[in-house]
Amino acid sequence: MRFAFLTYAPPDDPLVWSGTPVYILRALVRAGHEIVNVGPLGPRYPLRERIKSRLYRHFKQRNYIINREPAVFRARGALASRLLGSIEPVDAVIAAYPPDIAFVETTLPIVLIHDATWNQLLDFYPEFSTHRLAPETVAGGHLLERLALRNATRLLYFTRWAADSAVGDYGVAPEKVDIALPGANLDDPPRRDEVEYSVREMRGRGACRLLFIGKDWLRKGGDVAVQIVSELRKLEIDAELVAVGSRPPTSRSLPSFVKFAGFLDKADPDDARALRHLLLSSDFFLMPTRAECAGLVFCEAAAHGVPSLSTDVGGVSELIATGAMGTTLPLEADPMQYARWIAQAYRDRSRYERLALGARQRFESVLNWGSFTHALAATVERAANDLLQQRGSLVLQE
Repeated sequence: MRFAFLTYAPPDDPLVWSGTPVYILRALVRAGHEIVNVGPLGPRYPLRERIKSRLYRHFKQRNYIINREPAVFRARGALASRLLGSIEPVDAVIAAYPPDIAFVETTLPIVLIHDATWNQLLDFYPEFSTHRLAPETVAGGHLLERLALRNATRLLYFTRWAADSAVGDYGVAPEKVDIALPGANLDDPPRRDEVEYSVREMRGRGACRLLFIGKDWLRKGGDVAVQIVSELRKLEIDAELVAVGSRPPTSRSLPSFVKFAGFLDKADPDDARALRHLLLSSDFFLMPTRAECAGLVFCEAAAHGVPSLSTDVGGVSELIATGAMGTTLPLEADPMQYARWIAQAYRDRSRYERLALGARQRFESVLNWGSFTHALAATVERAANDLLQQRGSLVLQE
């Protein structure tokens, strides 16, 4: 099939949504599909809105988000509509950011891919606290979300958690929504035999290594992770926490069992190798996140056969199938609850190997972009059929 990918941002930018669009497009091409990029749509940050953002920040101590301003996407939508009308025929339009399609006019089926709705982000992620956002941003975000979900022919969400919000919070018909788990954003995942070797020969020797990855120390639960490892050591397990990507926001000292590996850029070959080694040699992936829509890093841990522990927030528990590749605990869970689970799994080597190899199996079966794009192609076919039926109904009504 031939797809038009619509985006306000450069489609090959690895910083946009943690590089997720990049990996989806690559997987589509590997599956034999053709991609026509429509974008980036500009202007990305118009002068009027930039001035408005500064005024809000300096005089009202509020954040005005340009990418939730309807006027900006009305202009981008007009441009996108013209561009879609000028390209050679495609089977469908794919978008990965709801506002991008809010004002698009096309006869083509539109499929929107995402991991949450605007309503779910509000007062969930710290930066989307309604106490910190400009009222215009809150209202504009809701308007753009409603228009986008209405304009999309079909919606493909990473989790049931997100899909339920589209239906419950924005009135989307349930039959319009599909679900497909996301994949690991890895250029070169390890082979299965590498994972099996690491599980049986590299782990369980020396200190129990727990790996934490996250740019936002507090939101990702870095402080909680330190407490968990501290409790684990009280259970007489020699354990260390290796943190990648962030440090605590304060200069306070941390226990000696916390090691910092710094920021590792997967686009850099040396950093990618270092991250790969850390994953293969870690006994558990620990990210007791306070807020998370899905968490693609759990897919990456699974690719390396590393059992994951996290909190049951957002759609995380749908990625980490408890018992199959790790576990999730309630947000209010005590650090000792995590520590006891880790200690039991770590000491029972047969159980540990089942969890580790189960994580790898889950990566191979569902937590990969090949599986996702297969589901996406099926969603596109359903979208095309939906559009034909809608047009048929309109003809009968006339």
